[in-house]
Amino acid sequence: MELLTRNNFEDWMRKLTERLDRQDELLLSMQPSFKAPDPMDRIRMFDNQDLCMLLQISKRTLQRYRQKNIVPYSMIGRQIRYPRQAVESLRERWMVETPAAKIDRMIAEHPLHNRKNGSYGKKGRSAGKNQ
Repeated sequence: MELLTRNNFEDWMRKLTERLDRQDELLLSMQPSFKAPDPMDRIRMFDNQDLCMLLQISKRTLQRYRQKNIVPYSMIGRQIRYPRQAVESLRERWMVETPAAKIDRMIAEHPLHNRKNGSYGKKGRSAGKNQ
């Protein structure tokens, strides 16, 4: 049996790191080139909490949607589940701009919002100054 000396140890470590580097390169070359799947693609059924967070609505609003048959649901045991397709169609049909977002958009698009000098008089006039 060979004695372990500093030189032997360094040679073994160098060989080991070279081999690990080759394995790393091999694994990287085997990775598929497509992007990672969306985690939402794996979800087939949503529960109350997930759907409230996704739609940004309260539990009471979700309950109202169930009562008015706006969103279909299934009872699995004592838990309420919502099918993914129904949730997507709900988002497309019903979810519109929130009032706060609509107000922000309207303010940003208003012609007086972007005035540089802040005067609300007519263009070309000096607002109240004598010439």
